[in-house]
Amino acid sequence: MAYARVKIIKLKKMMCLMKDVLKKLFKFLSSVKLAIPIMLILLVCSVIGTLYESQFNAEYAALKVYKTPWFLAILLLLWINILFAALSRLPWKKRHIGFLITHLGMLTLLFGSFLTMIWGIDGSMQVYEGDQSNLVFLSQNVLEVDGQQFPIKRSLDKEYLGDLSISPVQMRLGEYLPFVETAEQRFSRGLNLNFRLKSQFFDVTQTLNSEMNKELKMGPASFKLVDEIQDSNESVKVVKNKITKDQLFVKNAEGNIVQKFDFSKKRTFKIKDVSIKIKNYFKNAIIVNNKIEEGDEGNINPVLELEISRGKESLREIVYQNIPEFSLNPNGFFGYTFAFESNLSSVTPPPMTSGMPAGHPQIGGARASNEVLFKVVANNQIEVALFKNGSFVEKKRLNSNDVFQTPWMGMELTFLGLEEAAHSNNVPKMAIPKEKSDLPPSALEIITEDGVRHWLFENSEQYLLNGDQQLLVYYGKQRLKLPFDIQLEKFEKKDYPGSQQAMNYKSYVKVNGSLKVDEIYMNEPLKYGGYTFYQSSYQIQPNAPALSIFSVNKDPGRVLKYLGSLILCAGIIIFTIQHSRRFRQKNVNEGTPL
Repeated sequence: MAYARVKIIKLKKMMCLMKDVLKKLFKFLSSVKLAIPIMLILLVCSVIGTLYESQFNAEYAALKVYKTPWFLAILLLLWINILFAALSRLPWKKRHIGFLITHLGMLTLLFGSFLTMIWGIDGSMQVYEGDQSNLVFLSQNVLEVDGQQFPIKRSLDKEYLGDLSISPVQMRLGEYLPFVETAEQRFSRGLNLNFRLKSQFFDVTQTLNSEMNKELKMGPASFKLVDEIQDSNESVKVVKNKITKDQLFVKNAEGNIVQKFDFSKKRTFKIKDVSIKIKNYFKNAIIVNNKIEEGDEGNINPVLELEISRGKESLREIVYQNIPEFSLNPNGFFGYTFAFESNLSSVTPPPMTSGMPAGHPQIGGARASNEVLFKVVANNQIEVALFKNGSFVEKKRLNSNDVFQTPWMGMELTFLGLEEAAHSNNVPKMAIPKEKSDLPPSALEIITEDGVRHWLFENSEQYLLNGDQQLLVYYGKQRLKLPFDIQLEKFEKKDYPGSQQAMNYKSYVKVNGSLKVDEIYMNEPLKYGGYTFYQSSYQIQPNAPALSIFSVNKDPGRVLKYLGSLILCAGIIIFTIQHSRRFRQKNVNEGTPL
């Protein structure tokens, strides 16, 4: 009993001590002694942030001050101080009305600001005249790997992120550089085997690489660079096409894939200022009287008819899956060329008729089981073996510029030689932010499964080979798709007389296909669907449509900030009246306690 009584006494003492500590903590958190230093610190921070913003820009000031964890902690401490100061007056009396309303207004205003900081959207949208977009670029940086997004915090310091893993694709993050400028470095990787295919219908030159690109499917056969060749039918295993998506590939002038689209779900695409529309998709294409038509089932021959436009200029392209080197314009369309893969697993010879348009390739032969195998045997000497319908045909050694006749459509294969593969790779060079200009981009190092290091610069994307996968990797501003489109009907700019300096500029837009035309210009934003669109900037270049740049804002705390401001004003007025001499004298005369 005595032991239990001692325990109870100790517990009571401990509770009294904790109560005393909490009381002192509450008194401190609600005191003016805490409020004054907080106000002074926020004042100093605001001055420093304003100086950074005037010297550099708002983004730099946010990274230095306004979006730092310690600044958010100070604001949170201020909110707690205001709340506890109001609670410290309990039980509230009539004379506290002005004080309480003022504090309620400040709490509401700060809470609305927190909502904006956490869930608000602040980004930019770019739309060309005559085009539409629903893509908003946010301030948050992300790494996007094959559709998966990983947030990358923008900072001002160099960091190493190697212990972060990008699952499940087995990539790792390396170094992060906050400000960079690009430089080009050249390095060698593997051997290039160059060869030429020529027939009465086409004449193309192709390259296989010993490390990056060992196989090429083209026309009636597959061309492979291998380590060993066996003179038997078992040496060739027919690999069926495992493609499950209908994909359109867009390549740049160097032949590198810059974008891919799934056209099984959508037929209109956009890449920068170029619009791509799939007008027709022929699965069993045949050519009749200078026209491509759909043939009978079983004669699988996938062909796309594209309409490619930029501004008011529109061009036509025909893309064969079986012969990707064919094009109506070998020099490309607006800097791009096109290829595609369908989910059709095999190709049989399509029937051809007379009247085939000039320049169109003749297609025939079984694709999957015809192979041309190359093996490097000596300096500038290779061994080539042919397999037709899965059966071995012949094998021969070739020196540079030797010609080899194939059993398909009278094609001639010419071995053009071997060379060391030289690849160019952009590597970063540290940069220093310049005053009164946009911040230099950041850069992120990606380490693929085989240990190869690649640098991605902010707002860029590229295809990376990761093991046996080719993945589209993007690093830059997070991209948000709005549930509606903004179509720029017309951009208008007025200059000061005798100069090219803009006096006023505005955009005429339609929202979500509406017939109504809205105007967006300085101090006259467009509000739609909870978003506000401000006219931010523009770009006008010769022989190109005007580009309008909008600031896009969604502020979930706006109502609370407006309401808090009104409550704060009302509280200040009531507080001032309650502490006025006339009000005090009136309460004294009426005998009302103050």
